[in-house]
Formats: sequence, structure tokens, C-alpha cells
Amino acid sequence: MPQKLSIGTIKIDTASKRAYVDGKDMNLNSKETSLLEQFIQNPQKIMTGEYLYEKVWGQKMLGDDTALRIKLQDIGAEYTITVSRGEGYYLELKQENK
Repeated sequence: MPQKLSIGTIKIDTASKRAYVDGKDMNLNSKETSLLEQFIQNPQKIMTGEYLYEKVWGQKMLGDDTALRIKLQDIGAEYTITVSRGEGYYLELKQENK
């Protein structure tokens, strides 16, 4: 598995479980970083909440968590996590950056 993952200005050091946007630390916890890794490894692929929970938490989905989406927005990342109703979630370039 690679030590570094990136898409646009989002970069993850997988060894330290640290994520950055434009070099600024996103201050994610390890589960949020693992979730972001799933999105970067599967760009534009729609993934169900159940799939993401099983991959990241190793268990069935317990609820809806929007913390990562909010952190991406707050730090000004050019990507956002988008909901495809009835299907799941995917990482998408924000409209103003397309």
C-alpha cells in the first residue's frame, strides 16, 4: 500500500494517518482519514454508507456522519463528498473548480 495518497491539493500520509489540503493539516482523526482514503482510492465511484462503514469501521452502519464533509468544506478543499440519493457517497470536484 502506498505511503502517500493524493487527489488535487488533498494529500494523505497513510503511515502517520495525517491529511492535508494545500499543505494545511486537516486535523482528522484516524477513522476520518481512513474514510478520506477510501474516497481518494475510488474517485467518482459511488459507495454506499454500509460499504464505507464496513471498510473503515469494520462493522455495520450505525448512523450518518457528516464530519468529514464539513471539515473538507471548512478548510477550503477543492473536493467535496457528494450524496447520490438512494445510492451512496462519492468524492467530487466542487462546481466552482470544474
